Amino acid sequence: MELSEEQKVCMGCQVCCKFMVMKQEFGETENIKDKVEFYSQWGSLVLQYGDGKTIECITYNPCRWLSDNGCAIYGIRPTVCKKFDGRTASVFLQKNCKLHPIRKKEALENAEASDNKDGEEWKV
Repeated sequence: MELSEEQKVCMGCQVCCKFMVMKQEFGETENIKDKVEFYSQWGSLVLQYGDGKTIECITYNPCRWLSDNGCAIYGIRPTVCKKFDGRTASVFLQKNCKLHPIRKKEALENAEASDNKDGEEWKV
C-alpha cells in the first residue's frame, strides 16, 4: 500500500520520547519471574509475551531533550529517533502512538504478524 505524504507524518504525540521500552528474551533455564520482580521494583511495567520467554519492560523515562514544544534538538536528533516510525516498535508503543490512522492500522497488523503478541494476551 502506497502512503500519501500526510500518512507518513508523525502526529507528534511524543509517546516514543516519553517511555523507554526494553525487550528481553530468556533461555529455558533462566528464571523470568526473578527478572520481572527486579524490573517491577524499579517502577517498570513488565509485559510477558505469550511465549513465556520474552518480556518488555516499559518505564516512564522522558527524553532529556523533550520540551513542551517537542524535541529541543530535532535538527540533530539521534539516528534512532530519525529512523523510528512506530511500525516496528514494541506493541506498547504501537498501541499508544498517535500515528496517522492508516499507519496505526499497518503497525498493529505488523505486530500481529511478528513474534509480538497482542498486549491482552500478555501477563503482567
